[in-house]
Amino acid sequence: MKRFWKSRLSRFFIILSLILIGFSSCRTTREVPAEHIRPMDAGKLIRYTEEKAFDYNDLTIRRINVLFSGGETDASFRASLQAIKNKKILATVSKMSFPVGRVLLTPKNVVFVNYLERTYFEDDYSYLSRLMKFNLDFDIIQSLLTNPSGGAIISRSERHDYQTSIENGKYVLQSGNIQNQGTAGQPINFGRRARNNPANDVQKKFYFNPQSFNLEKLILYEPSTNWILEVNYGNYTSVEDKSYPGSIDIKMISEGESTELKIRLSDITTQKIKSIDLN
Repeated sequence: MKRFWKSRLSRFFIILSLILIGFSSCRTTREVPAEHIRPMDAGKLIRYTEEKAFDYNDLTIRRINVLFSGGETDASFRASLQAIKNKKILATVSKMSFPVGRVLLTPKNVVFVNYLERTYFEDDYSYLSRLMKFNLDFDIIQSLLTNPSGGAIISRSERHDYQTSIENGKYVLQSGNIQNQGTAGQPINFGRRARNNPANDVQKKFYFNPQSFNLEKLILYEPSTNWILEVNYGNYTSVEDKSYPGSIDIKMISEGESTELKIRLSDITTQKIKSIDLN
């Protein structure tokens, strides 16, 4: 029988696991002077980011250190991640070397196991979509592993609604008419066009490195609830001739509460994985 999690710890574990899965593969390179950056339309920018997307058959991140801060709660965790393309994704969270919980994603469903509370959660992504205020499925989460800018968050049907600009030496891709940058915890003006577009309830803003066309910053904003998610990437390292972020800083504002995650990643490989399961 399914048992749905209601505690703050369980909600945090769900969100943490999705963030670890969804934001573990953005890359960047050195900065290019702003005067050397040529304007580019949205379609071309999206195509370039898709061409530069990281690809894999098997992915393992053995060491992920997480500092969590939310409300009156501060905690630190360790985690690891395994993924087999088009089949399964598994994230394991531990505390003091003891497993705290696991999340297993497949194309059909997602299963969370909370070892501390001895509970589990199984869903077809509908509950998680409501929790995160964003439509999620296996294809979207897997795409986030390879290219957080193209087919992952921006569907082909809505690409004509996007605009581009150059801001602080970065290419910016944005939904609607964003008039100012905004940061997590501050109101973001996405313009009248964005607010009146029912197809884009969650507004999006991406910052790309102008040389590598890889995502360096992401802001998601839900106007009706003032829900904001901001993600920043840094400390990039070479992994088997590819670049991976060594640090990911995340801030989420929801219902007046602020949640922050500081994630540090290391020991990353694309070696063959024999199998993935919850055992």
